[in-house]
Amino acid sequence: MSHEFERVICNKSPLNIELVKTDPLQAIANVFESIDFDCLRTNLCRWFHAAIVNGNHVYEEDSHRTGLQVFFAELELLLEAFYVINRTPVLYTRDPYTDNETVKNRQLYLDKVYLLSSDQAENPHTVINAFFSRFSIVYIRRELRDWLQAGIDQEGCEQIKLNPIKVLLAYNDVECILEAAYHYNKRILKQAKEQGVAVTLRRNNTSKRRSYVDKHSDVIGYLYDTEQLEINDMIEAVKRLGCKEN
Repeated sequence: MSHEFERVICNKSPLNIELVKTDPLQAIANVFESIDFDCLRTNLCRWFHAAIVNGNHVYEEDSHRTGLQVFFAELELLLEAFYVINRTPVLYTRDPYTDNETVKNRQLYLDKVYLLSSDQAENPHTVINAFFSRFSIVYIRRELRDWLQAGIDQEGCEQIKLNPIKVLLAYNDVECILEAAYHYNKRILKQAKEQGVAVTLRRNNTSKRRSYVDKHSDVIGYLYDTEQLEINDMIEAVKRLGCKEN
């Protein structure tokens, strides 16, 4: 009996939230596969409306309500950006923050995209980067928790009735998307930074190599293909030939 119980426990499928660090795009894709995008958007809109009008103490202050309104408006853009990425994966075979590669021909699926501009739809990574430049992950988590409380706690609210279970399900979906989006954006920025450093190093090495070739052009130019020879190899070669360093 105990072995059978252990087998059942081990066969539990991983939650989407468990994938946000290791495979953020797959975590987001799983959310989009589990619910229609327009349905998700509708649930979020009703949840947002309930939090604003139900008089919950979390959003009693005008500044807090304004904060949620700004956050929700930016969240809608972020969701559409990831919807485009999920529907059009071939769009992102190039570095999203540089123009190192030519953009390939592809078909954009914009059937449920209403808020992004044409430029944002072409490069949704600008939307993602802008979102996380504006909101820290700490703020995002706190705002989500307050929003959840205001959406579930509707005691005494007559303006709107919302099933708390639907609020919780919407919360789970948007939490997963935001956590995955955060880690995805970190990964993209890290890759862009590493590529930028690599380009700088290559440029510096090229500059040093050209300078060294100019000083010892009679030796290096005669014996080596300078385009293929690294600077340290050039120095060693010149030393072996008995030339003095300048």
